[in-house]
Amino acid sequence: MAARRTSDKEQTVKKQASVNNDSARQLKLFKIITEHLSDGLIIVRPDRSVAYKNKRAAELPDISGDYKKCGEGLADARYFDEKGKEIEEKDKPVKRVLNGETLDDFHVKAVRPDKTLYLSMSGRPVFISGKLICAIMTIREAACGAPRRGEGTQGENGQAAPALMKELEAAKGELERVDEALNTICRLNSNFTAGEESNAIYEELLRTALSITCARKGSLQVFNENSGTLSMIHGIGLGAEFLEAFHHIDLYSGTCGMACREKKRIFTENLRQLISNSPRLVYIEKEGIAAELSMPLISSAGKIAGVLNIYYDDGRRPPERELRILDTLVRFAADTIERAKAAEALVESRNDAINLLEELRRVDDNKNVFLSTLSHELRNPIASILAALQLLDLAKDAKLIESTKGIIKREAAQLRRLVDDLLDLTRINMKKIELKKEAVDLTGIALAAVEDYIFLFDERGVRLDTNICRDAVYVDADPARITQLIGNLLSNALKFTDDEGGLVELEVCQDGDEAVICVRDNGIGISEEFLPELFEPFKQADTPPDRSCGGLGLGLSIVKGIAELHGGSVDVSSEGLGKGASFSVRLPARREDTAVWAEGRTCQSARPRRVLLIEDNRDLAELLRTTLEMFGHTVAAAFDGVDGVRLAKEFRPEVILCDIGLPGEDGYEVARQLRSEAGLSGVYMAALTGYDGESDIERALAAGFDSHLAKPLDMAAVTRLLETAE
Repeated sequence: MAARRTSDKEQTVKKQASVNNDSARQLKLFKIITEHLSDGLIIVRPDRSVAYKNKRAAELPDISGDYKKCGEGLADARYFDEKGKEIEEKDKPVKRVLNGETLDDFHVKAVRPDKTLYLSMSGRPVFISGKLICAIMTIREAACGAPRRGEGTQGENGQAAPALMKELEAAKGELERVDEALNTICRLNSNFTAGEESNAIYEELLRTALSITCARKGSLQVFNENSGTLSMIHGIGLGAEFLEAFHHIDLYSGTCGMACREKKRIFTENLRQLISNSPRLVYIEKEGIAAELSMPLISSAGKIAGVLNIYYDDGRRPPERELRILDTLVRFAADTIERAKAAEALVESRNDAINLLEELRRVDDNKNVFLSTLSHELRNPIASILAALQLLDLAKDAKLIESTKGIIKREAAQLRRLVDDLLDLTRINMKKIELKKEAVDLTGIALAAVEDYIFLFDERGVRLDTNICRDAVYVDADPARITQLIGNLLSNALKFTDDEGGLVELEVCQDGDEAVICVRDNGIGISEEFLPELFEPFKQADTPPDRSCGGLGLGLSIVKGIAELHGGSVDVSSEGLGKGASFSVRLPARREDTAVWAEGRTCQSARPRRVLLIEDNRDLAELLRTTLEMFGHTVAAAFDGVDGVRLAKEFRPEVILCDIGLPGEDGYEVARQLRSEAGLSGVYMAALTGYDGESDIERALAAGFDSHLAKPLDMAAVTRLLETAE
């Protein structure tokens, strides 16, 4: 904040310096004008000191000395009026003008000890903002016995004083306009620092410019660096149609654009002729505009901030003195606009930071919910498995043992589903999921999914209806991922549908160029407030304790991710709580007469193989060995890399299943060693790992593995591998 105050102070100092420079230029111009007057001119301060006298005043008798006080010249003379009566001190010409009186061609005789002068004097007090600034006196020497006011004929000299006073009146008006401009700059600089609205500042800047030029119409445009256009931000005296027509102007078109490009004033005396072929001509004519002055707004840093446009109803060229006053104003206007842009950018950055903070808080809340849910969901199956294992140690009854094994299988399957969901969501979010696309018929996938899930619906007593079109609906898709998508939608609908009278409907059809999968239910519905958050990870709607359905809340996030990876989308609708929900997935349809779709093959026993299993997890190794032996394979097991290499040389396997994360020599080193053995270089090797990203697969293949299996192992995948390994 201190830095900002310092910056504002520096800007104020710079503006004041600019103001001082402009004031000096105005004073120089004033002196040039007055030095050529035929009458003497003296400017007297309120304290009666002489601020300025022109060349003619210095040439007059007895007043050509070094004036510091008027008392050294005319002020100390004895003054007599035209009737010969001495003028009292309070009625002397200079005193009267300093008291606010205006004198026109006042004839006096000024008597000094060494000289008597006959003078004609005129004077005007100058007030700015209600305060007396000075008295302007014009003095003309008159011959003795010169005609009094109203007598004789007036020649050139008789008309000089009134003409001069007219010039002085014009100069006074100019000074007042300069004063107005400078006051505006100082006031707006202070107000901007105090935080006044930018629009109010633009309004006053433009009004001041119009006052200086005595014009009635004007506009202010700012330059947008990103688009390269000038945008209208304020207009005075102009209709809405005009402002709309000139709302955006390309920097390379029009006089305003030229003024910005060339960084100089552009005055167009006949604007209508210049734009006679432009569709905007009608708006110029409607506003009665004849001429235009475009002044570029160039900041202190030399950047183009915009352009100030003044419109005239005649072709008069603005006098140079007006332009110089405007120069001062537009320089301040340019810096004001730049500061306004900086302030707006600061506010925008602040808002972005606030939004980011809110997003981080939301993500943190989601993370906490996720960790709490994950610990709960993992704890339940693990507790069941541990309890079942303890029961197996005690059980003697065969039926009880089989029942307990069933519990372990189900809970282990639940754990695997949780882990799979987490891995799938991670891959989707990191764009690392690999789709194995092929031409498939959605109707076939949908029917297969119904067969997989129908028993779950039967267990709950929820009816599952299908409305699958008879004609094939082809898409380019990964069959496994589309099966997962439909399964997640069916599972979600089942979770939130009542057992009694529950109904879920699966519809598959083609709608133009899109294939549509729709799952509807008559379950608990979704509140309007929760709909926008429905597809966010780990989000689950609040449900009563008796309706808790478990899970991590990832299913719908995965549905959305799979749909988008296939170039599709997912939408949800619900009329509210208790009124069910409808999910629609739309995928690009494939226009073909045929498509490849094969029913998934069931796991079959491969021909007997000699298999070497290298796995440091002894429990997993023993389970795998026992399972593979049940399928008729001959299996040897090693629990580290060194033993694995040794056993491979002795056992001479056909297939090696090797864990990557082995103690000592890891799986990559084992593969490299075995590939270098003459008798083992052609053996089929599959890597076992919990990491199955694209880079992990590439690394395994580079080390010498033929394929890659992700943990937890799917026995169907292992069986297929043993069946096809060559």
